[in-house]
Amino acid sequence: MNSKYLKYAIGEIFLVVIGILIALAINNWREAKKARDFEVKMLSEIQTTLEADLFFLDTHLLGTRNQREVDAVSFFKDLLAGNPRNLDSLRYNYFGLTNGQFFRINTGPYESLKSIGLEKISNDSLRNKIVYFYGFIFPRNRDLIQYQQDQVDDDVELLRTLEEDMTYNIQNDEVEIIRPTPPVSIIKDPTFLRVLKNTERRTEWTIAQSDIIRDELISLKDFIQQELDK
Repeated sequence: MNSKYLKYAIGEIFLVVIGILIALAINNWREAKKARDFEVKMLSEIQTTLEADLFFLDTHLLGTRNQREVDAVSFFKDLLAGNPRNLDSLRYNYFGLTNGQFFRINTGPYESLKSIGLEKISNDSLRNKIVYFYGFIFPRNRDLIQYQQDQVDDDVELLRTLEEDMTYNIQNDEVEIIRPTPPVSIIKDPTFLRVLKNTERRTEWTIAQSDIIRDELISLKDFIQQELDK
């Protein structure tokens, strides 16, 4: 009897242990799935944001605002070189020299991830790359770009010293400045040439730093996609 009872007791204990282990395994699987689902959700949000940022960078910051300054520089350099250009666009290109821009991307999903815990990203290499982009590459090159962009207001003031016939209108208690179209002879003015040089340097610098951000952004976006495809 004692032998049979002992075997029965051992069997019961064995079944209990197996049940506990199975329960723990199921719980661990659920927790792992929950963690992975959350990781995928955060990575997907960052991925979507990066795609939007890339579009904004290509079409607006570089493709529109910076490109207008590039085109304006080209226009006036052609005039200085004696190359024919349509003077009807002189005013447009004149004001295009100080178009300027404010460089930015959406860091919201990254900041959310950082507040929750970067360790939620299980892939160490990917986690480090995300931190490298948002914590170093973007802020560093954004500030380098913005340093040059901050000079735009100075160039606007320089051009205004050449505009003797500015007029002012007051509408709804706001002052509207009407700036005149400059004569083509302005291209020989030293102050104008200084602004032209400043704009050329600023656009080249902006493109160079933007390309660094763009390359790293695409690299990070592709890395995230590889992780999501697992």
